[in-house]
Amino acid sequence: MLEKLAKQTAVYGISTIVVRFLSYLLTPYYTRVFGQEVYGIVVDVYALIPLALTLLTMGMESSYFRFSAKAEEAGGDVQGAKRRLFATTWGVTSLAALLFCGAMILCRDGVARLMGEAYVAHPEYIVWVALIILFDVSACIPFSRLREQGRAMTFVGFKALNVVLNVLFAVGFGL
Repeated sequence: MLEKLAKQTAVYGISTIVVRFLSYLLTPYYTRVFGQEVYGIVVDVYALIPLALTLLTMGMESSYFRFSAKAEEAGGDVQGAKRRLFATTWGVTSLAALLFCGAMILCRDGVARLMGEAYVAHPEYIVWVALIILFDVSACIPFSRLREQGRAMTFVGFKALNVVLNVLFAVGFGL
């Protein structure tokens, strides 16, 4: 059991480190593609992502793990209870993210004005960040489910796909 836990911890930890390291590796690319003023805007907007992710996930990843363990302890229809748990936690977080994204897209010009004069010329950054937040929040519970099910390689495969898509979007669209 301890060996399995150590292996899974290493797999999940390494994949998380690789994703974070990607941001570090893309920094020289971003500074070359964007001018100083625009890159400063991008950095400011991207700095808001962790705050939004924390608020919109509402701690549901931890709740998912906790209540999943309680479902196993309770016995009965464990798989049914876990399916309902997944549907509830994923539905709530995805709905919150969808509402947030919709509000940001509809109010992008106003949000850009609130953030400062430099942002007014780039309301599309608000849209991009809102979409990034939507996809990240919508993926948090499915990733938690993969971890809870012990499907480490599937988890890593999707994380690797995330890295590839990030690089392709960054290079292809100058994001």
